[in-house]
Formats: sequence, C-alpha cells, structure tokens
Amino acid sequence: MTNPHLSAMEAFALGAFAKATSTAITYPIVTLKSRKQAGKTSGMQGEEEVSPVKKVLDLYRGLRSALVHKVVQAALLYMFKDQIADFVVHLFSMDAKQAGIMLRNSGRKLKLRPLRGKPLAS
Repeated sequence: MTNPHLSAMEAFALGAFAKATSTAITYPIVTLKSRKQAGKTSGMQGEEEVSPVKKVLDLYRGLRSALVHKVVQAALLYMFKDQIADFVVHLFSMDAKQAGIMLRNSGRKLKLRPLRGKPLAS
C-alpha cells in the first residue's frame, strides 16, 4: 500500500504553484475593486489617452510583491500542515501514560492525570 500523504517538499511545491496561479488570476479583479473603493478610475495619472495594453498591464502593477508574500506564506502553510496533523493524530491515538512520557521528554512541564490506560481519543 502506498503512502497517501505528500512529502513536505511536494506539499511546498504544490502549495506554491496553486497560490501563484490563483493570485495571478484574481489580482486584476482585486486591483479593480480596490481602485473602485478608493474612488480611482485608473491607475495611470496625467494621461488622457492610454492604450488598452497599458491599461491591462497597469492592473498587474504590484503583482510581484504580492506573489512573493502570498506564495511563500501558502507554501509554508501546506508544508507544515500535514506534519502537524499527523503528529496530533499520533498523540491522540496514544494512551495517557505514553503521551505524558512523550511530552515530558520534549522538555515541557506538563501534568497529565492517568486515564487508566484508555486512549485520549478514539
């Protein structure tokens, strides 16, 4: 049976690709919405006649910084999400005594009441 989970690097790469794609597609819409709310009709200042190509390119102004911020954030989130979820499932599948030993060995001071060998969650 194969492992259904992605590796950390696969999750990072797929998360980065998904966020970059969605940001590139939705960025012009968000830009137009922001300009409309701010009362601006165009991002170009001082020019009456602007070519359609410049208008479209103007919608993507600032995309690079948005991509850097959002892509790194989403990629790191997806990279760590599965690892944290697996750790929590593993922790809750232990009985209370095993979990207490594991958490005490991690350097944290934590007091657990014994549950008479019952699992913490089922």
